[in-house]
Amino acid sequence: MNNDKTTPPTSRGRCSPLPNAMAAGALATIAFLHAGCEQTRHVHGHHHHHHHHHHVATPDPVRVVVGAADGTTTSEELTTSAKVGGFVEIELPANGGTGYTWSMTAHSEDVELIGAPESRPVEVNLPGGPTLTTFRLKMNAAGRQTARLELAQPWEADAPAARTVNLVISVAPGTSDAG
Repeated sequence: MNNDKTTPPTSRGRCSPLPNAMAAGALATIAFLHAGCEQTRHVHGHHHHHHHHHHVATPDPVRVVVGAADGTTTSEELTTSAKVGGFVEIELPANGGTGYTWSMTAHSEDVELIGAPESRPVEVNLPGGPTLTTFRLKMNAAGRQTARLELAQPWEADAPAARTVNLVISVAPGTSDAG
């Protein structure tokens, strides 16, 4: 009687591929680790983008501060310079409690008043004291721009202005000017 038929078929596969598989697996793991090392070394240096380009958008305004009235000069001319797209802020003093207010009575076409004029007391704790009124002007074109500011009583239409300031701004072309 033969025992061939009772021999389990698995006994033939004594040359099991397990050692090869293990070796291949080990190699794969090493290769993977190696690849991992390669990737971590190539870190892109995007860390030196300092965000200092938002300062360029709004240049500091040119400030023109008008001195207090000396009592004799009622009309004066002030000159300053700015860039196209830049701002000029002019500060004008007035005596509080007199009813006189500053207003822009004339300006060249390319001068734009931004917002409403802001008045604030020079001495916060002194009601009725002197005030400062700030006009914020935007220069929309190069060349000689002008603005006339008058200190007057709004309800006295015929009364001459107590003070007139003629502001002359020489505006330089901006760098973005296309000729």
